Amino acid sequence: MGKFARIAGAMLGLLPTLAAAAEPVKLEPTTDWIVDYAPERCSLTRGFGEGKHALRLQIDSFGNPEYFRVLLVGPVVPPNIGPVSKIRLRMTPESKIREPIDAFRGKADQLDAASFALTFPKKASNLQVHFSPWNAIDINTQGMTGPLTALRTCTHDLWASWGLDPVREEKLSRRVHLVAGTPQPLSVNYPVSMLLTGQTALIPVRIMVGTDGKATDCVLQSTLVKPQFKAAVCTGLPKDYDPALDAYGKPVPSVIYMTVFFI
Repeated sequence: MGKFARIAGAMLGLLPTLAAAAEPVKLEPTTDWIVDYAPERCSLTRGFGEGKHALRLQIDSFGNPEYFRVLLVGPVVPPNIGPVSKIRLRMTPESKIREPIDAFRGKADQLDAASFALTFPKKASNLQVHFSPWNAIDINTQGMTGPLTALRTCTHDLWASWGLDPVREEKLSRRVHLVAGTPQPLSVNYPVSMLLTGQTALIPVRIMVGTDGKATDCVLQSTLVKPQFKAAVCTGLPKDYDPALDAYGKPVPSVIYMTVFFI
């Protein structure tokens, strides 16, 4: 055991060197941005790289004005043993790599894929994704101001279609949030049939909340969800929240966004 510990320690000692030496694979765009509007989400999609370095980048907005869901698909995405891995991100003009976050791993169109939440800095440009100290990609998005403006315009249309006032929603002094003391992570029953067959899922959900903080509707925002998972999601989520407040501190109807993981 002692010998193993010494060997492992020596290997860990090499990691900073490997990280410093690893140069991200640079990926240039091969297609234009494509904007796709759907009833429950807005998406930006673009192709990068070629051959073994090909990548499809998809950025989804499910209505949350601050957080987006990113999907990376292609041969350049390394395979992963489990359904979740730690990755690190950096977006120009940020000078430092962000702290590790969870990425949901799996397949899309029979190719390796990684999905994760992302906030964009102002004047965001290149996106670096570090899957490990020795495996990273640098995606030359060529600036994100225009594409993100299109996403935010689409987000306003989503709010309006859900019965919300986009102008008021932009100026909320407080968004809907969980009541203090609500258990984390949220408890949702894993369907036994899905658990026994090792099936996983990532499901974006919006919950409409009234001025009294009561949930009025729970909507799954993905159409690619198996019925067994659909039945389990909304029944396990909280029904009481602290309501949104408008610019004057008055409670108003609004929405809270969640992502339910079955892993």
